[in-house]
Amino acid sequence: MKNSIFQRTIFMIAVSFFFILFSVFGVLYYTSVDSVKEQTITSAHSNLEMIRSYLDIMMKQLTNSMYLYVKNDVLLSEDVDAIKDFIENYPNSHDYIDCIMLIDSDDVLAINKPMLISNLEIDTTIYHEMARRNRLIMTEPYYSVPLAGRAIALIRSLVDEHTGKERLLVVELRPHSLFSSISNKLTSREVLLVLTAKGETVYFDHKSPLLEQLVVHKGQLDINDNLRTELTGLRMGINEFNLENNQMIVKRLRYNQHWRLYILAEFSLFYEALIHMMKAYKLIGVVSLVLLVIVSLIISRSIILPVIQLSLQVDSLFPEGSVLTIPIQRKDEIGRLASSFNNLLHRLQTASREKEKADRIRFELEYKVLQSQIKPHFLFNVHMCINSLLEQGKTEEARRMLLALDTLLRISTDKIGQLISLKEELETIKQYVALQQMRLGNSFDVRIEDCEPYGNVKVPKLLLQPIVENSIYHGFASIKHRGEIRIYFTEIDEYLHIIIEDNGCGMQQRAIEQKSSEKPDKYGMVSIGIDNVRQRIKNLYGEDCGLYVHSRENIGTRVEIVVKMQV
Repeated sequence: MKNSIFQRTIFMIAVSFFFILFSVFGVLYYTSVDSVKEQTITSAHSNLEMIRSYLDIMMKQLTNSMYLYVKNDVLLSEDVDAIKDFIENYPNSHDYIDCIMLIDSDDVLAINKPMLISNLEIDTTIYHEMARRNRLIMTEPYYSVPLAGRAIALIRSLVDEHTGKERLLVVELRPHSLFSSISNKLTSREVLLVLTAKGETVYFDHKSPLLEQLVVHKGQLDINDNLRTELTGLRMGINEFNLENNQMIVKRLRYNQHWRLYILAEFSLFYEALIHMMKAYKLIGVVSLVLLVIVSLIISRSIILPVIQLSLQVDSLFPEGSVLTIPIQRKDEIGRLASSFNNLLHRLQTASREKEKADRIRFELEYKVLQSQIKPHFLFNVHMCINSLLEQGKTEEARRMLLALDTLLRISTDKIGQLISLKEELETIKQYVALQQMRLGNSFDVRIEDCEPYGNVKVPKLLLQPIVENSIYHGFASIKHRGEIRIYFTEIDEYLHIIIEDNGCGMQQRAIEQKSSEKPDKYGMVSIGIDNVRQRIKNLYGEDCGLYVHSRENIGTRVEIVVKMQV
């Protein structure tokens, strides 16, 4: 025990822990009511947030299922038998969905409970009044003829783009089916009520003994107006009010713009917790305070003083030394702490050296890029092509080619060593493609989709040019059809994905790896290979970004570049 601070103090702390804890509460004796209320509020908020999450999951599943469901073209067809078969055989994966129907004007074309159409006269006016053209909406509660009671519904308007014909897809739910699983988790001294923003009743447990004097409203059992007025006037969070001389606690939650959830609980639940706390406080005495002081002094002498000494030793270190370490003279936890600190110093020094190495590699790569701006052979080929056009009297074509070369040179040599915008990089691609099309007889097309939302994203210069060059020189080298390159963009979780696709000859996986490691073609514009581009991306944006090549022989190649939206 003589070498362990933990062993020297754990016994005294274990004996006095509960007394120390209760002594702190004893100081707060006269504020215990507020403490319990805060705990109740925190617990209530947690319960309400769990209810919110549960409803979010159910509603998301329901709406996603609805969106997938309406994509079927049969719903707008004229084949009534196919529509009925589709509706009746709909795989209902949600047990809280009670009825699904398709409405055309005043008629119910199909319903998943076909017996209802023959036995009931369904007025479709209410569904048209609640629907919004070509929108998915959640309705207010209403009386449903098919369900013979209170219902809420998801209504989706289906509009034929050619004829303008509109049909309504209606999914009806009994509020009891949706909220009963939540209500069943409450105790017998709590009850869940759900109202709309206008105060209309969506759900309540009519069997709860807490709800007295229920009334009949619009032919349905409902809460009385006094309770409705009290609830709609409450603010968000935890509230107290008297319900027919019975003091209650109400936890209120606003769920989106549709519903207000209320959990009513008897005040005695709060009062019982308070009584237990008061009994515990009475057991606290001066002895616990004395023990706390004694234990604090012991801990201070055993731990704080050695830590202070350790910190003085750390401060005595100087960065000019070849090796930064502190002397270890103890065998207890302080000694192990000193040893761990030495290990940390070693790791920091190692990490610093690795960072310097990575920075050197990055600068070397950038330097290689600057050294290989425009290859002389490329300029020679363009020059010969311009000269040939002039000899043939095609001065306009020669002028356009010279103008494209001038623009390409200006963009590629400007802003040396800096990042450029994606818009500027695409301008380089356009001018490069224009030169290659004039040189190679306009044997391929390049389509660049609108990049306006991402035009200001910063990228390394000459990021896309090597990819396009590979497609032109290798992808289109042996094809008989007209070549096409497509460049488009998509954003996923603050990452920009730049995709370059071609319909060239493609290649096998082994060939992809070989092409990545090969030096660029001597007839290309610059000396930047695929591996160089990939490494530049990782050095600039991190390991979660990069360049990915997918190719299929005789079909084409797809290159995906992933960069961060913000560097």
